[in-house]
Amino acid sequence: QPYEPHHPLKIEDTVSSEWIEGLFRMKEVNNSNHRRVVPQMYSAIPMREIAVSLRAENRISATGLGIIDRDYVGIYAIHVDQKLRRMGIARDVVSTILSRGAQKGAMSAYLQVVADNHPAKSLYRSLGFTDSYRCWFRVKEV
Repeated sequence: QPYEPHHPLKIEDTVSSEWIEGLFRMKEVNNSNHRRVVPQMYSAIPMREIAVSLRAENRISATGLGIIDRDYVGIYAIHVDQKLRRMGIARDVVSTILSRGAQKGAMSAYLQVVADNHPAKSLYRSLGFTDSYRCWFRVKEV
């Protein structure tokens, strides 16, 4: 049975430029190279997508992306505008992606979360996600 969100979410089969701009605004992305490359990366995703967004105050104020990969749905780009947090919006976005993913054949889901993001970890735990492994990102100037 499909999940019925408590908030008015928009669900699309591809990531739109408006969705990306909303994500950039919420993450405060101003780097011109990043703003040029990221849309190209999203448009090059070869898998089926579930792009979820919420509009508030006439702009994208929450995002989430599901990518169907075989019988998995990967959960990405879960962001909610700071002013709208703790209202259940992220739960609606993730639950909608999980429900749509299941409708498209996914039997399992995965996601990554920053280790000290306790609110997100609490949400994901409440949705049945468990820790599988830790990873570290390293950067180097070239």
